[in-house]
Amino acid sequence: KNSAKAYANFSTDAAGAVTINDSFNVTSISAASVDTGKLGFQLIFTTALPSTTYTVSRSATLSTNSLSTMNVGDAFGKNTTSYDFLVNISGASAARINLIVDLVFYDNS
Repeated sequence: KNSAKAYANFSTDAAGAVTINDSFNVTSISAASVDTGKLGFQLIFTTALPSTTYTVSRSATLSTNSLSTMNVGDAFGKNTTSYDFLVNISGASAARINLIVDLVFYDNS
């Protein structure tokens, strides 16, 4: 109770490939371009979370590019078995760039 239920540290390359660098309770992460400057991701949990009321701590950094603004956007699919979210980048000329993303999932169950 009151502990992390899952976490992931992953990176993407310019071709859009996702590499999971470290994780707990995460089976896979896939990426898809949504629009220029936006990447959509889906994270699949190994064991389902107890409810959809979990909290997510999110951060993202650029590994090789310098762009003006970047943030991990709100989830557009928050389920017990998966988490879908966007990374928004201002000033990007292409949707696929080198990122490092950290996510930690907490639940009070």
